[in-house]
Amino acid sequence: MLRRTTLCMVLLAGAFCSIAVSACSDDDSQDDPNAARCEAACLDRPTSGRCAAYDQTTCVDGCVAQLSGLTALCSQCLVEYGYWDGCECSCYGQGCILCCGDECQNPLPTDTCAASEETCTGFTLGSTISDCAAQCTE
Repeated sequence: MLRRTTLCMVLLAGAFCSIAVSACSDDDSQDDPNAARCEAACLDRPTSGRCAAYDQTTCVDGCVAQLSGLTALCSQCLVEYGYWDGCECSCYGQGCILCCGDECQNPLPTDTCAASEETCTGFTLGSTISDCAAQCTE
């Protein structure tokens, strides 16, 4: 009987310690599914170009903030339709232009573009109007 009681006390102590550790943890991604979604999306950034060096924490924090208060279905859809956005050159040198988002016009022969002009605005979520209208209406 003493052995069984001792075992139960050890198990209870272990369970208490486990609960205490998880309650004091700074890792919110375990509790917030949006954090996990955003972490996955932000890790999947381009391997080259301006967005390759975008700060992971800034990306995740911004993404989670934008998803706050939305349903799980809506949040998942917005992340799935998300994309890395910014401005990039259609080519480098003369006859090239800077394209931002979907706006890219035919270059004039006198137009030029340099890599130093390229920017990354970060991870942009999909649209609640076009991409995820059905999932984001309640």
